[in-house]
Amino acid sequence: RKCGEKGLLAPGKVPISRRSAHARLSAIIRDMADTVTLEASSLALKAAGLATAICVTKLVLVNFMQAAASVAAGARPPEDSAMLAQAGMGTQDGFKPPQDVKDSAKKAKRDAAWEWKRRVDRIQANDIENVPVGLVIIWAGVLCSQFPDLHAKLALGFAAARVGHGLTYALKISFLRSITFTVGMGCMMTMLYGIVNA
Repeated sequence: RKCGEKGLLAPGKVPISRRSAHARLSAIIRDMADTVTLEASSLALKAAGLATAICVTKLVLVNFMQAAASVAAGARPPEDSAMLAQAGMGTQDGFKPPQDVKDSAKKAKRDAAWEWKRRVDRIQANDIENVPVGLVIIWAGVLCSQFPDLHAKLALGFAAARVGHGLTYALKISFLRSITFTVGMGCMMTMLYGIVNA
């Protein structure tokens, strides 16, 4: 039987060919794909942008601090020695442990430089472990958080906690460092809860 024969179509319907039906279906699918929109809270979007700017700026500053601390401790790779020696920054051999120094003043200076380098290394490592995950959660929440206004506050809280963590680590304030770390983790987990339960 052909498409338009009696019994194949409901009364009053116009028969269409397979090619025409396929073209219509393709057009509908294209239109659906073209009209998908994502909604985001303006406040959450602005907070995510600000939190990202704060966290990335902190990462960049810590990277520069780490480089300076490595130079001061003589911990750059040996191939950097010639360039840094010309600039009056001493010999570099970061692949070997610090040598014992007989002069107590030089030893104290060297030990302080190595302690600062290790401290900045740990600040940097902690940021590398936490900031990328935090930023992914922040931006995912902009699109699908159940609580967009709370999400905005938590995003800024996370950024502030990361800055506070770095400062308290640098200033050797252990108790506050633990608090800022916990606040940052709490912000991340609460944002994640708002995303998962959206």
